[in-house]
Amino acid sequence: MFDLSFFYKKCHTWLRSHIKNKPKRVYNLFNTKHKKKALLSYIIHPFYRKAIYDITHTNILESIAWAEELNRRGYIVDVFDWMDTDPINDVWQYELICGFGFPFETASNSATRRNSTFVVYGTGCHSSFSNIATVRSKIDFYNRYNIWPTLGGREVNFSWPIQNRISDYYIILGNDFVSETFRKNIEFGKVFNIPSFFIERRKDYSCKKNENLKQNILWFGSTGALHKGLVNTLEAIRNIPNVTLHVAGLNNEERIALNLDALFIDIKDRIVFHDFVRVDSERFSELMSICGIVVFPSISEGGSPSVLTAASHGAGIPIVTRACGLDFDEIGITIDEGSIYEIENSIREILSMPIDRHMKTLYKAKDFVKSNYTYMNYKKELGNIFELILINKNNFNAENDY
Repeated sequence: MFDLSFFYKKCHTWLRSHIKNKPKRVYNLFNTKHKKKALLSYIIHPFYRKAIYDITHTNILESIAWAEELNRRGYIVDVFDWMDTDPINDVWQYELICGFGFPFETASNSATRRNSTFVVYGTGCHSSFSNIATVRSKIDFYNRYNIWPTLGGREVNFSWPIQNRISDYYIILGNDFVSETFRKNIEFGKVFNIPSFFIERRKDYSCKKNENLKQNILWFGSTGALHKGLVNTLEAIRNIPNVTLHVAGLNNEERIALNLDALFIDIKDRIVFHDFVRVDSERFSELMSICGIVVFPSISEGGSPSVLTAASHGAGIPIVTRACGLDFDEIGITIDEGSIYEIENSIREILSMPIDRHMKTLYKAKDFVKSNYTYMNYKKELGNIFELILINKNNFNAENDY
């Protein structure tokens, strides 16, 4: 499990004094006397919530890792909430400005920009790529069902063009596919990619070996039913008899807005909606033990931690798109666009596997994720990247990716 004791000891005094407030900024998070200062623009709630030990999303651990890394590098760390639109006084005092969001854009557009090094944290594909993909998914839905989907996409309404095109460095969550969407959309800067990681449950368990395992398919997502390929998955399930799709994490408002119950009423007995499923819940344990295939045909992701979490707990052989940002060719099926045809064929391929081969591949996927996509690996790679950035940040002849 994750050892966060160092972080909690450093933040204990601040947390205790601010727990009842919900600030947009935390100054000198670790209460240090370093000479240099860094601004981290990201989510701020991990640094004041009483339920800080309640890890429900990987971004909580990501923000902690970034703060710890900056502190380890000898910076006073000021954390700003990414939605904070207030002015920033004395931007010049920050040697490093990291993360994304409104504070980052404000600093990027400042006249003192030349005094700071700007490091974008991209948690998914570049907004130029992602927005086109999600709008096309909405158009496809409208053309197919004659209903305009007011929900279900994942539009990036705040594109922040300065930070996303002319920053010094970009650390992108995911594999080369994801980082390449940045290289194609920046004016200058160096692009790195960093692997995502899974959320680990305290108690592990093994799947039962039985033929029915393959008949239970898991879509483990969140908001963005169109963007994350749920609708196309439902259409594929419609064409495959005797299988059940377990839908975990779908926002109920999207389910209603997209009229999913009516559109798929003919297969309602083969769809199970589970709402949000906590990793530490018995429902999660049940899903991991009864499913044998994980389907996540998203059109734009950043390393897909939900897939990693499901696969690492034995939920099944993963079927993902290239845009999920995972290198799964050896332990799953990677498809190109996430079309109904691709999803259906991939599911049928797994269904045709002998039970022994299916279980061997399932456990291979589980072991592969648990070995290569851990939080410790994420933190180690983050440290390696910052080592390169800090060595080269004053080298104006450093290599660019554009």
